Amino acid sequence: MLKGKKVKIRAVLFDRDGTLTHFDKTWGPVVSKILEDISGEQDELLRRFAHLSGFDYDNKKFLDGSIILTHSTKDYCALWADELGITDKEEFLARIEALIADYAVEYVSPFPDTEDIIKLCRKNGIPVGMATNGTELSAHKQMQHLGLRDDFDFLAGYDSGFGGKPAPGQLLAFAEQLKIPVNEIAMVGDSLHDMHAAKEAGMIRVALTTGALSAEELKGECDYLFNSLTEFSKLLERVDA
Repeated sequence: MLKGKKVKIRAVLFDRDGTLTHFDKTWGPVVSKILEDISGEQDELLRRFAHLSGFDYDNKKFLDGSIILTHSTKDYCALWADELGITDKEEFLARIEALIADYAVEYVSPFPDTEDIIKLCRKNGIPVGMATNGTELSAHKQMQHLGLRDDFDFLAGYDSGFGGKPAPGQLLAFAEQLKIPVNEIAMVGDSLHDMHAAKEAGMIRVALTTGALSAEELKGECDYLFNSLTEFSKLLERVDA
């Protein structure tokens, strides 16, 4: 969806999962490994965790409504801790986050046009940021592995001190760091959390159908709707000087 009016985009803030990286291809194997670890590879317990998480363990895919699709690591780790009867949830969270940081690099799967859109922004002098509900460490390590870390002016996870989406804290922190008006920043994401955070922050809402939601589910919640990062690049070409 391209509206006729011209827009001014001076910076772009990307979501990560489902936007820059393929969610199932990246996190399906990661979550499988973690569930195997915390269940001690006991099949009955492993499958109970998978059911609680909205995860199809056999096919390494996330089901509609999965807590992992929209919530922070802290939220679903608390669910697992309760199931295990663990009271020290902070220690358990630290253990899971360490596993995530390791596995996230091993299995990270960017979209074919991820590097192209980041490099296009840099070429055009457009600052780039990332706002994810995952951990900051996993985001750092993944982008470093892909050779893109230095292209990001800002990178925040739910644990970076700005909160997580759909609250606008990460988005406002990006704008404040750059000293750019929020209405000249595009928030690009694949979820309603991304769009709601962008709306509250006052940013341009750019939705992609590369994640869990369809065009029908996204179209009433965004200013622009595209099927890929490559399509989104057309909007950047229409930026006013």
